[in-house]
Amino acid sequence: MNLREGVCRILKYCPWVTLTSTVDAATHTVSARVSYFSCFALFTESATVTTATKAPISATAVPTTTTAAIPAASGDVGTGTFPWTTILVVCIVVGVVAGGAYYLKKE
Repeated sequence: MNLREGVCRILKYCPWVTLTSTVDAATHTVSARVSYFSCFALFTESATVTTATKAPISATAVPTTTTAAIPAASGDVGTGTFPWTTILVVCIVVGVVAGGAYYLKKE
């Protein structure tokens, strides 16, 4: 991997902010000095890829659209979904506790 200064950099989340990063190509490391906990990520510039092409074949391009839905977490109230998993777990716990209490009272 070819590491170069300015191509690899460390960013802090919330929103993404570039930190002063040092690239060491000899040890294949990128480092930044921080004094707090946060989410950090290593970013690189995207490489430009050139592809040799032949003469275009006569074809009709069909436009397509894709949408990717990210499923919400089961306990996430802000997304408008109902937390079914949480309710199921609570019902099971209540059932086990009630069954145990009934069994102990019967004895």
